[in-house]
Parts: sequence; structure tokens; C-alpha cells
Amino acid sequence: MTFSRRLRAHQPRPGKYGDTMTRPTALLEFAIKGIESDEDLAIELRRSYLHIAPVRLLESPSVKRPELPEKVLTIVVKLHKEYWLDSAEGALATWQDLLIPWLKAKLYKVEKNIIAYNETALEENLAQIHFDRIGLLLGPVCFFFKTASDGSFPAILEALEHYRSSLNEGIFGETPICRVEIPPSAESEEPAGETDGSQQWELVYNDGSSRLFTCASTAQEPND
Repeated sequence: MTFSRRLRAHQPRPGKYGDTMTRPTALLEFAIKGIESDEDLAIELRRSYLHIAPVRLLESPSVKRPELPEKVLTIVVKLHKEYWLDSAEGALATWQDLLIPWLKAKLYKVEKNIIAYNETALEENLAQIHFDRIGLLLGPVCFFFKTASDGSFPAILEALEHYRSSLNEGIFGETPICRVEIPPSAESEEPAGETDGSQQWELVYNDGSSRLFTCASTAQEPND
């Protein structure tokens, strides 16, 4: 089976996520050290992922991080409607009925594409690409999730639901959050509560401060 045919076999049937003016759109941002000098890899990545979304190739993520892994794939989501805060008119309906179903389908496509890409590369004795983190830029905040060794994703949607619920309950405080690391990529300055085996998140605020947040309801990080 060819690579393109294998990818099509993994794709769910397309659905409708609102009209052309309000539905989400995506951009796939590949941050790989040395990509600017590796023309063959750049061509291969564009060829292999353009059927999912437009592709941008960078040497490092556009969302700045203190420690930059060598390979990060960020899904940049654009939606011109409010969906984080329930106080905004229609935000909850936009989240539940539009964004989450769309994200579920998009994440499925990206995850299966990563796995299929590496399976094909292994069969053809080519270099595999294992991403250190999968990023998801949603409005003002970017989430970075650790992936499993086979490229599969953790419980991303469950984490997003927990984040949104905590945000609306005011648990995170008033200072806006710009980045969430799941699990933390580095030691945080202010631990929030004791660690009891639950998953730890690192919350990074717009003012540069950071703290740990204990999330008891999301699935544990993938095993390498």
C-alpha cells in the first residue's frame, strides 16, 4: 500500500463544523532544528501533511519556550468566535458543538498521519520523525503535550475540557495564561498543592510567572 493510500484509509469521513465564516481552520507548524537546510525533508513533510492543513516549517516554535526540544509539531487553530469563557454569548455552544468535534477529527488525522509516516519510513529505510511535543495553539494559550514513543497522543481533549472548566471556575487566578505544559517541561517556581500521583501541568502566565497545577481527572502521560 502506498503512503498516500494508507493515509486516506485512516481518515474519517468529512463533517460539517459550521458555515465557511465561523468554522475553525488549522495550520500545521513544524519546528525542527536544521529544517531550513534539509530541502528533501521539507518537501517530504509538505507532501505528506498538506492534505490535512497548510504547512509552515520553522527552526523553532513560534510560541517561545525556555527549553526547545528538537522536534515540535504545533496545530495552530483559528476560530473567530469566543469559546473559552462561558460569560461570552454562545461560547459554550461554540465549544461543545463546533470546536470540540472539529478538534477530535483534526487530532485523529494528525495522529494517524504521524504513525503512518513513520511506518512507511521504516519500511523504506528512511528517517522517522518522532515529535518531542505536540502543540495546540487555541487563541491566547498554547498547550504542549508529550507524545508516546510511537507517536500516539495523550488524552488531549480531556485535558482541554478540564482546563476550560477550571478557567471558568476561577481556579487559575486573574492573570492570563499563555502556555500550558503537560507534563511540565521544567521545574516550576510555585508548586500548587502536593503531588499525589495525579498528572502535573505547568501553567505559564503572561507576566512570566509559572506554577504547577495538579490535575486529577486527566489520563496519565504516555509511556515511552
